[in-house]
Amino acid sequence: MKQDKSTLHIDKREPSFYRLRAARAFVKDALLIDLQTAEEVPGPDYASIDLGHQHVHHSIARFINHSCDPTAYVDAKAKKIVAVKPIKRGDEITFNYLISERQIVAPFDCNCGTSNCVRRVKKILAVEQSHDV
Repeated sequence: MKQDKSTLHIDKREPSFYRLRAARAFVKDALLIDLQTAEEVPGPDYASIDLGHQHVHHSIARFINHSCDPTAYVDAKAKKIVAVKPIKRGDEITFNYLISERQIVAPFDCNCGTSNCVRRVKKILAVEQSHDV
């Protein structure tokens, strides 16, 4: 199942902070982005996605921001980004970097505003703690 690029759009209203938003509604467990064709990179950087044994860059997924209460998750084994809950048109696509990334290359302050917000995303996770859905 191939993801149609018209189902997501990059919100550029804030010049220094882009967001990826849903252009239509998605049900829980829907495929948002297929990472099968993403470009493999030598190691983690601020825009890479950790797939366990490799790090990849994807032209659209690079705009997915962190949230402590995300709308999506990275399925590293299947190389996909999947909706973790129903997503409405216009909702931001986010995932929790502390769950999917084994290393946070560029720590930052989290401003997601959720009740379970960690405030600072800086933790370097051990390999055995990485999220491998």
